[in-house]
Amino acid sequence: MPLSPFARTLALALALSAGAGAAAAQSAEGTVLTGSVGWFDFNDNEDAAMAGVEARFSPLFWKVSPIVGLFGTSDGGAYGYGGLALPLNVTENIAIIPAFAVGAYHEGSGKDLGHTLEFRSALELSYHIGGGHRLGLTVAHLSNASLDDNNPGTETLTLNYTVPLGW
Repeated sequence: MPLSPFARTLALALALSAGAGAAAAQSAEGTVLTGSVGWFDFNDNEDAAMAGVEARFSPLFWKVSPIVGLFGTSDGGAYGYGGLALPLNVTENIAIIPAFAVGAYHEGSGKDLGHTLEFRSALELSYHIGGGHRLGLTVAHLSNASLDDNNPGTETLTLNYTVPLGW
Protein backbone atom coordinates (compact mmCIF):
# COMPACT_ATOMS: atom_id res chain seq x y z
CA MET A 1 0.00 0.00 0.00
CA PRO A 2 1.60 3.31 -1.03
CA LEU A 3 2.23 5.90 1.66
CA SER A 4 0.39 9.21 1.64
CA PRO A 5 2.51 12.34 1.14
CA PHE A 6 2.09 13.19 4.84
CA ALA A 7 3.24 9.69 5.89
CA ARG A 8 6.27 9.97 3.57
CA THR A 9 7.09 13.38 5.11
CA LEU A 10 6.87 11.97 8.62
CA ALA A 11 8.92 8.89 7.70
CA LEU A 12 11.64 11.07 6.17
CA ALA A 13 11.75 13.30 9.27
CA LEU A 14 12.06 10.26 11.54
CA ALA A 15 14.80 8.73 9.38
CA LEU A 16 16.74 11.98 9.32
CA SER A 17 16.27 12.32 13.08
CA ALA A 18 17.69 8.86 13.66
CA GLY A 19 20.75 9.65 11.53
CA ALA A 20 21.39 12.96 13.24
CA GLY A 21 20.78 11.38 16.64
CA ALA A 22 23.55 8.88 15.92
CA ALA A 23 25.90 11.76 15.11
CA ALA A 24 24.86 13.51 18.32
CA ALA A 25 25.64 10.42 20.37
CA GLN A 26 29.33 10.91 19.58
CA SER A 27 29.38 14.25 21.43
CA ALA A 28 26.16 15.57 22.92
CA GLU A 29 27.56 18.85 24.27
CA GLY A 30 25.61 21.72 22.80
CA THR A 31 22.48 19.82 21.75
CA VAL A 32 19.44 22.14 21.71
CA LEU A 33 15.75 21.93 20.90
CA THR A 34 13.86 24.84 19.33
CA GLY A 35 10.12 25.33 19.26
CA SER A 36 8.70 27.83 16.79
CA VAL A 37 5.47 29.52 15.82
CA GLY A 38 5.00 31.78 12.85
CA TRP A 39 3.75 32.61 9.43
CA PHE A 40 4.01 30.35 6.36
CA ASP A 41 4.06 32.03 2.91
CA PHE A 42 4.08 35.52 4.47
CA ASN A 43 5.27 37.04 1.19
CA ASP A 44 2.43 35.71 -0.98
CA ASN A 45 -1.31 35.08 -0.99
CA GLU A 46 -1.54 31.54 0.48
CA ASP A 47 -0.37 32.33 3.99
CA ALA A 48 -1.07 30.13 7.01
CA ALA A 49 -0.09 29.85 10.64
CA MET A 50 2.69 27.37 11.36
CA ALA A 51 4.37 25.65 14.30
CA GLY A 52 7.41 23.45 14.42
CA VAL A 53 10.25 21.89 16.30
CA GLU A 54 13.93 21.60 15.38
CA ALA A 55 16.83 19.80 17.04
CA ARG A 56 20.37 21.05 16.55
CA PHE A 57 23.03 18.58 17.62
CA SER A 58 26.63 18.90 18.71
CA PRO A 59 28.99 20.08 15.97
CA LEU A 60 30.36 17.49 13.57
CA PHE A 61 33.32 19.67 12.65
CA TRP A 62 34.31 23.23 13.49
CA LYS A 63 30.91 24.73 14.48
CA VAL A 64 28.80 23.00 11.80
CA SER A 65 25.91 21.13 13.45
CA PRO A 66 23.43 18.62 12.05
CA ILE A 67 19.77 19.66 12.35
CA VAL A 68 16.44 17.90 11.95
CA GLY A 69 13.05 19.52 12.07
CA LEU A 70 9.39 19.27 11.33
CA PHE A 71 6.69 21.91 10.96
CA GLY A 72 3.02 21.90 10.21
CA THR A 73 0.70 24.61 8.90
CA SER A 74 -2.86 25.55 9.78
CA ASP A 75 -4.00 24.35 6.35
CA GLY A 76 -2.63 20.83 6.77
CA GLY A 77 0.79 21.32 5.19
CA ALA A 78 3.84 19.59 6.67
CA TYR A 79 7.58 19.64 6.05
CA GLY A 80 10.19 17.33 7.57
CA TYR A 81 13.84 18.12 6.96
CA GLY A 82 17.47 17.45 7.84
CA GLY A 83 20.54 19.53 7.16
CA LEU A 84 23.32 21.63 8.64
CA ALA A 85 23.52 24.85 10.66
CA LEU A 86 26.43 27.13 11.52
CA PRO A 87 25.84 29.08 14.78
CA LEU A 88 27.95 32.25 14.81
CA ASN A 89 28.19 34.50 17.85
CA VAL A 90 28.08 38.18 16.92
CA THR A 91 28.35 39.33 20.55
CA GLU A 92 28.24 37.52 23.87
CA ASN A 93 24.42 37.42 23.71
CA ILE A 94 23.57 37.67 19.99
CA ALA A 95 24.02 34.93 17.39
CA ILE A 96 23.19 34.50 13.73
CA ILE A 97 22.57 30.97 12.54
CA PRO A 98 22.51 30.25 8.81
CA ALA A 99 21.17 26.79 7.94
CA PHE A 100 20.52 24.66 4.87
CA ALA A 101 18.36 21.54 4.73
CA VAL A 102 16.55 19.20 2.39
CA GLY A 103 13.26 17.54 3.16
CA ALA A 104 9.84 16.32 2.11
CA TYR A 105 6.82 18.62 1.81
CA HIS A 106 3.12 17.81 1.88
CA GLU A 107 0.85 20.71 0.89
CA GLY A 108 -2.35 19.60 2.62
CA SER A 109 -4.97 22.10 1.46
CA GLY A 110 -2.35 24.85 1.30
CA LYS A 111 0.30 26.07 -1.11
CA ASP A 112 1.51 23.77 -3.88
CA LEU A 113 5.32 24.09 -3.97
CA GLY A 114 5.57 21.89 -7.07
CA HIS A 115 7.42 18.89 -5.65
CA THR A 116 7.68 16.69 -2.57
CA LEU A 117 11.44 17.31 -2.36
CA GLU A 118 12.07 20.87 -1.15
CA PHE A 119 15.23 22.68 -0.07
CA ARG A 120 15.23 25.08 2.89
CA SER A 121 17.67 27.92 3.48
CA ALA A 122 17.23 29.85 6.71
CA LEU A 123 18.75 32.64 8.75
CA GLU A 124 18.07 32.99 12.47
CA LEU A 125 18.88 35.95 14.69
CA SER A 126 18.77 34.96 18.34
CA TYR A 127 19.40 36.47 21.75
CA HIS A 128 20.79 34.51 24.72
CA ILE A 129 18.43 35.13 27.65
CA GLY A 130 20.32 33.03 30.22
CA GLY A 131 20.95 29.42 31.13
CA GLY A 132 21.52 28.41 27.52
CA HIS A 133 18.03 29.57 26.52
CA ARG A 134 17.60 31.72 23.40
CA LEU A 135 14.80 33.76 21.87
CA GLY A 136 15.03 34.35 18.13
CA LEU A 137 13.49 35.14 14.77
CA THR A 138 14.03 33.02 11.68
CA VAL A 139 13.28 33.77 8.06
CA ALA A 140 13.47 30.78 5.71
CA HIS A 141 12.95 30.06 2.02
CA LEU A 142 11.61 26.76 0.65
CA SER A 143 12.09 25.86 -3.00
CA ASN A 144 12.31 22.73 -5.12
CA ALA A 145 15.26 24.20 -7.04
CA SER A 146 13.40 23.76 -10.35
CA LEU A 147 12.98 19.99 -9.97
CA ASP A 148 9.49 20.71 -11.31
CA ASP A 149 8.21 23.27 -13.81
CA ASN A 150 6.08 24.59 -10.94
CA ASN A 151 8.54 26.17 -8.47
CA PRO A 152 6.81 29.07 -6.70
CA GLY A 153 8.87 28.77 -3.50
CA THR A 154 7.77 30.36 -0.27
CA GLU A 155 9.10 32.20 2.73
CA THR A 156 8.40 31.59 6.41
CA LEU A 157 8.85 33.82 9.43
CA THR A 158 8.97 32.29 12.91
CA LEU A 159 9.50 33.27 16.52
CA ASN A 160 11.69 30.66 18.22
CA TYR A 161 12.48 29.59 21.75
CA THR A 162 15.56 27.39 22.18
CA VAL A 163 16.44 25.28 25.21
CA PRO A 164 19.58 23.24 25.88
CA LEU A 165 18.96 19.53 26.26
CA GLY A 166 22.15 18.82 28.17
CA TRP A 167 22.63 15.27 26.96
